Amino acid sequence: MLRENSKIKVHILSGAKEIATTNSGKVFTVKKHGEKLGIDWNTKQSPYTCRGEIFTPFETFASNVIFEDVENKQFYFYDNITSVLQNRSINHICFNCQKLFNGCNGTTNKVYTGCIFRTTI
Repeated sequence: MLRENSKIKVHILSGAKEIATTNSGKVFTVKKHGEKLGIDWNTKQSPYTCRGEIFTPFETFASNVIFEDVENKQFYFYDNITSVLQNRSINHICFNCQKLFNGCNGTTNKVYTGCIFRTTI
């Protein structure tokens, strides 16, 4: 589970494609403000996001945003219905695949041991 000081990457998805942003590929450190976990996402202090604060709690991200824990290769999303971070369990064969979030959302089926579409980084 994500916790304070975890290192993550943020993937914003549109269907099975990742949307490129100025923060694509950047590694963020998870921080805790009060009881909320989040990251310093809003680096330009936009008045339209989180009232201009740099810290952005996970709960403000839409469910199509995937948080990748770079230390243990786990993926999470914030479920706005249950108000908790949910683990998005992706098969280990999808790690280091160029197509993950670039036309493919990965598979959650743990039985697969190979993929005909897999192209390694």
